[in-house]
Formats: sequence, structure tokens, C-alpha cells
Amino acid sequence: MKKPLCLLYSIIFMILMMRVPCAETPEKILSALKEKMSPWVKLPPDHLTSLQYNLDINGVSKHIEVVKGKQNDSVFYWRGISLYTGLEQILDSPDSYELSFEEKPDVLILNAKKKENTHTIIAGNGVSDSWTGYFSSGVSESSITIRKDNLLPVKENSGATEFAFSDWLEVKTGRWVPQKIDINNGDMVFNMRFRWLNEGLWIRRSGV
Repeated sequence: MKKPLCLLYSIIFMILMMRVPCAETPEKILSALKEKMSPWVKLPPDHLTSLQYNLDINGVSKHIEVVKGKQNDSVFYWRGISLYTGLEQILDSPDSYELSFEEKPDVLILNAKKKENTHTIIAGNGVSDSWTGYFSSGVSESSITIRKDNLLPVKENSGATEFAFSDWLEVKTGRWVPQKIDINNGDMVFNMRFRWLNEGLWIRRSGV
């Protein structure tokens, strides 16, 4: 009886070790996150040089044209919505932060404190002069809650703002985008919904 029990315990131990990246550093976890979320955080994709769409805000439609390097070439126009999270900035420049993480039963909490100054988080339903609600806030520290089983973020807390990421879609093997981001900043709440275009672009579907 001892051998089967030993084998069972060994299998359980191996499974737990696979699920819990306890030996990983914050930098390695961020590197894995950046790879997984590259279709979302890397905009525009290299192959796409222009984009046209109609932005519908509160029943009003506005035609948007984006041309790489020439016209409306900002992440907000490529996404069809004003959104800039702390997570994106941490992934883009991890060396600018003091990084640490806490382990919980099902999640990792990654803490990132800006070494100098602050980073600015932005959320607004619309782009440029088409907003129905907008805020920006400078914060010096963000915490990212990440699921252990798939290393995808669940939420971000940056100052008084919470970003909740859900309804993840695997658009390529090992590459994911969130189809829902709910943002809470006191009295200001946004429920943003996104879609994946065949052209390889993550863009706003709707927002209230």
C-alpha cells in the first residue's frame, strides 16, 4: 500500500508545483503576462497601417479614420475608447517600478511602486471630443491580481480606481484579450466591452 500512496502524493505535489509559480520572480511573471496579452497591449499591430470605423456614443455616430504616423495615431483611436491602465505601463517599463508579489490560494498579487514620480491612468467613454465621462489620475502604486491557473489578470487597483478584467478570449495560441473591462472610480463607473477583429485588432464594442 505504501508505494501507491507515495506515487499519489508525488503526483499531487507535481500538480501543485505546476499550478503555483512560487519560484518565479515578479519580472518573470510580468514577462509571461506581456506575451499572453500582446494582442491587447501592443497597438497598433505591425501589419496594420490604417483603420476606419464609426464610433457610436449615446446614439450619435462619428466617423473615425486612423493612419499610422499621420492621423489620429494614438492608442485611444486604435481602440475606439480612452483607456490607459497601470498594468499596461508596468508591462511596458517594468524597470521603472519596485516589484513584489504576494501569494494567495488561487491568485498572485503583484505590487508595483513607481520609483520616480507617478504614472497616469485614464478612462473615458469615447475619444477626443466625443467623451461621455472621462477621468485621469496620477498614482504612484498599482496592485494587479492574477489567477494562478492561467496567469491572466483579474483586476487592477490603482489609487481609488479599480479595473476588473473578464471574459478573456484566446485569439491565438497562448495570446489573450479581455472582452470586458469594468472600471470603478468613486461616482464614475464604466462598463467597457470589446471585440476582436479579423484584422488582428482589439477594439471597443460598446461602453456605458
